[in-house]
Amino acid sequence: MYSRLLKRWNNIRLRNKLLILYGVAVFIPMIMTNLIFYTITADNVRAQKITDLKHALEKGKEAYRKGLESIVGISSMLYTDSELSEALDHHYESTNEMLSAYDRVVKNAITRYVSLNKQFYNATFYTDNETLVSSGVLKLIDQHTAEEEWYRKVHSAKVIGELLLHTNLPPAGGKVEVGFSTAWDQPYTSIIRKLDFFRKSGSHVKLLKIDIFPQFAEETLRNTFPLGELYLTGGSGEVLYASNGSSESLIPSMNDSKNVSLVTSFDNVNYLSGWKLIGIYPREQIDSAMQQSKLSFVYLTLANLILPGLIIMVLSRSLNARIVRLWKQMKQVKNQHFDLPEMEQANDEIGQLTGEFNRMTAQISLLIRDVYEAELGRRQAQLNALQSQINPHFLFNTLETIRMNSLMKGEQETALVINRLARSFRRSITWGSDTVPLREELSYIEDFLEIQKFRFEDRLEYKFDMEPSLLDVQIPKMSVLPIVENACIHGIERMEEAGFIEIVGIREVDAIRIVVRDNGPGISEEKLKEISQAMRTDVLNQGRHIGIRNVYNRLKLYYLKDFALDYRSGPDKGTVVTMIFPVEKLG
Repeated sequence: MYSRLLKRWNNIRLRNKLLILYGVAVFIPMIMTNLIFYTITADNVRAQKITDLKHALEKGKEAYRKGLESIVGISSMLYTDSELSEALDHHYESTNEMLSAYDRVVKNAITRYVSLNKQFYNATFYTDNETLVSSGVLKLIDQHTAEEEWYRKVHSAKVIGELLLHTNLPPAGGKVEVGFSTAWDQPYTSIIRKLDFFRKSGSHVKLLKIDIFPQFAEETLRNTFPLGELYLTGGSGEVLYASNGSSESLIPSMNDSKNVSLVTSFDNVNYLSGWKLIGIYPREQIDSAMQQSKLSFVYLTLANLILPGLIIMVLSRSLNARIVRLWKQMKQVKNQHFDLPEMEQANDEIGQLTGEFNRMTAQISLLIRDVYEAELGRRQAQLNALQSQINPHFLFNTLETIRMNSLMKGEQETALVINRLARSFRRSITWGSDTVPLREELSYIEDFLEIQKFRFEDRLEYKFDMEPSLLDVQIPKMSVLPIVENACIHGIERMEEAGFIEIVGIREVDAIRIVVRDNGPGISEEKLKEISQAMRTDVLNQGRHIGIRNVYNRLKLYYLKDFALDYRSGPDKGTVVTMIFPVEKLG
């Protein structure tokens, strides 16, 4: 699967690859990143806007609660006014006495607290003391009053000093009466409580009713929710205040998905239990706050896409044009046109590739010319070689004639040496394969040593000590023979006593070790360093030690670094040459 995708990808043109990379690595990630960023930003802006609206709603609730508490505080002051309680309970004998008490106590008590905010609320006393008359802030409890809902609610209250809030709803199409006058066609709230703080035998029923006008809620909540709709609901869910003046149910607006509804309750105030302040805000107005973020997102996205797109187009055009020119040049070389066109030099990878291709083309042109000339020389050399083969053939025939003549005269040893010499000469002339089995290399060495033994007679002895498993291992041809030759020429030849050469083969874990050991006069330390240094330099290409140099070069070419050719010697200690051939190379 991966190989098929890779093959298909490799068949796409470079320009299209760059466009695909731009789409996958730039376009799509940037769109995704910007969308995520915009979504998070929009959610944060929306959440912050809603948080601000909640704070505004809480601020309005606190303002309304504090305003209402100030009115409740007035009711508490009147509730604990002993002089007022005595005036409402007193049995008056005359009208003058009653009027005097009314002006001095009752009216003064109301005026003292209500006069400053009379536009927001109005206070009225109710009593069943028949020596008083209904006038101004004082009303007698009559049959009509007794039938009103608020009176029944406060009359049935069992807790002393209990504070009640009553919502006065206007009848359908009508207005609700406030105090002694008809005032509002909107709901309003009344604070009602019995004035029973001072209880004594014969006390009359005394009630305080403070009517809070609709203007109070409007003035208190006016700036709380300037852009949305604000509603104040009572304990039964009735709408006490609506910023738009509507008295319709809130449920449709709150359930409308186009609106955001926020609700806060008066939970910490007992007499406001169940009351709520509700804000309904159009969702589109909240989202309008994100319009600027949306425009910024669009502009940023366009900038982030257009600029990289232009850069990719310019780079794609540059790369594609240069690669196409290089491709056309390759086709010309393929058709054996080696003329190099003028091209602008560049230091990037394509420029370096073009430069190297031009150099390669020039080298190919030169090589073709050199090969052509070399081919002419080779043909001439082949002709010369054919002519020169006459001389070795004549030499082999001559050696064979001498050998046969020696046999006829009974000189068996001489005939055997001549046979070995002819065989060695034939091997050197007909090279064949570069590698031979170790068995065949040992036969070369044996022929050489037998010839040398014929020369030195009893002054030369030799010995082969080879593990049988090594005999079929392939090694470079004539790689050990030059080492044995050096042992004879530079070691045994200069000795007066008998010389001895031992060739040992040992198989190791990942290599074979061939050791050539002689008992010659040895090599001094300076001479040994000279040989070791010369073996690894080009000085040995001609002159002295050429045999060692040739062996080292052939091993280096064949094994690279995975071989060893080491000399160890000392004066009068003989010489030991160790050769290591890697097993993996040798099969």
